Amino acid sequence: GDLEEPGCRREPLLPGCFSHRLLLAHCWARGLDCATVRPCTLPMPFKQKELLVKAEQKLSGKDVKKLSAEASRRLAAPEDAALLLRKGADVVQRRTAGGLVCRIIDCDRVPVLFELGSSGLLPTLPGLWRVPTALPALVCPPEAARYLINGADLLLPGVRAADSSVAALPAGAAACVRIFGNPSAVAVGVLAVPGAAVAEAVRSPGAVKGTALQVEHVLGDALWRLAGRPLPKGFVVAEGGGVSVAPVEAAQGDGG
Repeated sequence: GDLEEPGCRREPLLPGCFSHRLLLAHCWARGLDCATVRPCTLPMPFKQKELLVKAEQKLSGKDVKKLSAEASRRLAAPEDAALLLRKGADVVQRRTAGGLVCRIIDCDRVPVLFELGSSGLLPTLPGLWRVPTALPALVCPPEAARYLINGADLLLPGVRAADSSVAALPAGAAACVRIFGNPSAVAVGVLAVPGAAVAEAVRSPGAVKGTALQVEHVLGDALWRLAGRPLPKGFVVAEGGGVSVAPVEAAQGDGG
């Protein structure tokens, strides 16, 4: 139905503007249907136009070793970096130009790590699908995934579960988002609050407000498209070009 809540607007909002993200957060926190709100196209860095790669460099074994040590500082365990950057694989570093400057690391032609500004090296979604343990996970219901894909950050009321390690993490630590029933991450970002606040939101649903995770990379964005638009089990391209995420059990049942 049409939204009548104060602050909700029927006309399209400027892509990427603060008002649109605030509106998505407003509607999500209240459990409202945002079907009448125009999807955000530029709410976060990679939601912009296609990435323009300006330089590529194949890395030597020595460079890959340094890169692995650098990546391990943001990952859940040091050994995860070695799994992302497999020994003997072709590792290429790419840099983009134009409106968005970032560093992308490919392993055997698959983007597995990226760095945007001061984010440090973070795993891409294809990288996380290869190594699901590389980042601690926050878990939300399937219906929340579309808000993330449309440009919203993950709010504390939307977090229904989290890995046990999350509670000890500081604000700014890297984490990913999954939905119930599907082990594949749908978004990558950094905690907007200490992990203890996330744990409290899980223990007391609806009692804690605010942003849980600032999303840096999400299914459907330019980085995902640069990777070749891969889709793990349960991820479906919907009519009109959007992407939906379902629990694996439901996806298997629908296919039978």
